Amino acid sequence: MELEIENTGETPFTFSAALHTYLGVKEVEEVQLEGLRGQRYRDLLKNEEHQETGTFVSIDRETTRLYFDTQNPLLLRDDRRSLGINAENMPDTVVWNPWEITCATIPDMPASGFRRMLCVEAGVIEHPVSLPPQESWWGRQSLVAL
Repeated sequence: MELEIENTGETPFTFSAALHTYLGVKEVEEVQLEGLRGQRYRDLLKNEEHQETGTFVSIDRETTRLYFDTQNPLLLRDDRRSLGINAENMPDTVVWNPWEITCATIPDMPASGFRRMLCVEAGVIEHPVSLPPQESWWGRQSLVAL
């Protein structure tokens, strides 16, 4: 997936962006997301900053985390399947799952839909892009089944 933004105007503008990738999983509580150990992140539900200490991220409750300046490709392990996740020109990563209560407020998601999905979003958020006139910018997230 790729996002390209072009400033066709006469003045610079600033933006942030994320590619909202809803990844289908067998059971969200059993997946392991590797590659974020040591990364600084903001828990957006509690508005607190932390550093990831686990070998992998697992989901067992509503989760909205913004990982800053993620340098490594990520690996999502889901039962016997694995998915490589790589971002280019999008240094931040959002990990999101609405869990039961928030899921119930999303009109196009079944009540138990949170169990079968995980968002791992490439983004440019902490340091928004300032785009000069007549310039363009691009960001990409690649997913590779392994």
